[in-house]
Amino acid sequence: MKTRFLSVFVSFLLLGSLVPPLASAAQNHTISSGWNLYSITFASADNDNGLCAQGAKNWTAAAGTTMTENSSSSNKCYYRDFPESWYGLYSKYSSYFTIKVNKRLLARDFPNQVWNASLSSTTHEFGHAQFLGDHDTAGEGVYGTTSIMSYNRNRATMTTPQSHDLSDLKQLRNSSVAPASADEAVLADFPYYHIEEMLDGKTDLVVVARVDSVSEIRENGADPLASHQEAVLRIDDTLYGEAESPSIQLYQSVDKVKAGQQYLLFLSYRPDIGQYVVSDGASQTLVNQNQLKSKWNEAASDKKLTVNIKGIKGQYSNDELRQLLNVKYK
Repeated sequence: MKTRFLSVFVSFLLLGSLVPPLASAAQNHTISSGWNLYSITFASADNDNGLCAQGAKNWTAAAGTTMTENSSSSNKCYYRDFPESWYGLYSKYSSYFTIKVNKRLLARDFPNQVWNASLSSTTHEFGHAQFLGDHDTAGEGVYGTTSIMSYNRNRATMTTPQSHDLSDLKQLRNSSVAPASADEAVLADFPYYHIEEMLDGKTDLVVVARVDSVSEIRENGADPLASHQEAVLRIDDTLYGEAESPSIQLYQSVDKVKAGQQYLLFLSYRPDIGQYVVSDGASQTLVNQNQLKSKWNEAASDKKLTVNIKGIKGQYSNDELRQLLNVKYK
């Protein structure tokens, strides 16, 4: 028992030497699913006017990372329309990685600053390839002005690595234990909308729903290992909007719902795929399973839902949230 405890303690110390202290649970200074700290090759898969190349060059200029664009590289950078509500997506596989930048959503949200916002997301995703994690994933804003890896950054103006990114990268490079690039992972650069933005066209439906089934769908496109999940949801309660059916489909490439679980979901309908997607990075909340096993004398309306949307973060009963969405912010 002592030997096991010592082993765990030593492992904890080694991890601590790699990762700076976290400011909060939503600050992920490093990840284990990067590619390389010093040298990366990639290919631009689309006619992107040099977007992917510039995102890579930003790291060369700021951190000295050797970034080589090579058309034969298995590491691909895509700039095209994707149906989901993320700006960028980094996917790490065992033998290559991909970066996907969502041209459609960036053009919608930044109509006058599409290039800057697209470059911000591209640079952000190349940060993941160097083992850098996401900051401010709950919208705190701790590193909003000092990190390209912050969800809370101004994407219209911040397009290059910042001081905190360089500090994290330097610490990784100076560590006596180099990070091992073994884990497969998918990480998204999500927007976080205020509730007023959500109800002004950025969400169509708010429901409490249970996941009846999930299916992993291989996409069979240019990215040979790419897949997404399609989940069948049974709506238990509709809090905003109106669904055409009590059963709907949810399309996800990241942060996928699990079969048998119940969620509070803010959803946007995508007619191009005939399915719903989550509306932003705070749109999916697992309903506490303990709440489902309420005491016999507890009314259903007394159960509380956790809401993480900007402007209305808190705990609400179904009726309270319905009233808030349909009356106060109507």
